[in-house]
Amino acid sequence: MLQDSARLWSEVFANTATGFGIIVAGIWAYLRFIRQRDKFPKAELAHRVESHRVSKDRLSRRLPSNRLFWYHTDLPGAGT
Repeated sequence: MLQDSARLWSEVFANTATGFGIIVAGIWAYLRFIRQRDKFPKAELAHRVESHRVSKDRLSRRLPSNRLFWYHTDLPGAGT
């Protein structure tokens, strides 16, 4: 009898704590993500391009943040 009563009260406590936690998490999420949201969010982007002369008529350019991306450009009027 005492064991059944203790089990009942522990389940009541666990369910109450779970319900309270869900309510607190919902209030926190509302305050954090709904009320403090930017009205017009924007992204700020920046990049840098490095150019190096490979030869008289060729340039090599790269984006320093991406070491794998290289491309070569022929200079206008080169070789004429």
